[in-house]
Amino acid sequence: MSKKETWIIGECSSDGEGVYIKQITGTLEQVKSVLMQDSKEDRDNIGAFDYGITTEEEIEEHTKDGEVYKLYAYSVFSDCHIDYTAIKASVCKPIEL
Repeated sequence: MSKKETWIIGECSSDGEGVYIKQITGTLEQVKSVLMQDSKEDRDNIGAFDYGITTEEEIEEHTKDGEVYKLYAYSVFSDCHIDYTAIKASVCKPIEL
């Protein structure tokens, strides 16, 4: 099992309601589980699911130097499309003003 790290999760729907952002600390497997839970809740609440990722194995893993730094999942419904992205906080560059 991988080590616990801080991740930022962003969820955005094409219906224009903005982006939902949360920060979690967990292993890669736990973060994938959260993305799947969020996706399942949307499928249950919205209904009219057309296609998208329905298992943790289908979640896209983006790697750099052999390490996963970003995860991506999506759900497409008859009326909207929702993207679920998790990125390690350690790869987010701070902005100083």
